[in-house]
Amino acid sequence: FPVTIKRGKGRILILLQVLPDEINNGYHNLGLEIVKSIDNKEVRSIKDLDKAILDSGEEIVQIELDNGVTIALNKTNLKKADERISKKFNISRLGRY
Repeated sequence: FPVTIKRGKGRILILLQVLPDEINNGYHNLGLEIVKSIDNKEVRSIKDLDKAILDSGEEIVQIELDNGVTIALNKTNLKKADERISKKFNISRLGRY
């Protein structure tokens, strides 16, 4: 789950927690990390994050964190993963991928 926090005049996007699913296997231990970019495009809000993922022409979306870790997710599987995660964790709305 990402959250936007104001820092000075700008904003930062923080990855609070990775909910376990096969799409993000290996990233479950990440949390409280600053999201730096999506496919080398700076993101500062959840709206930026959604737009960067939807506009990405890449099959693999790369989410770069401020700590140097890069999360790689297969974009074609995001919609099905959102459905699984929302059902498993009883979340009414996730991303729009």
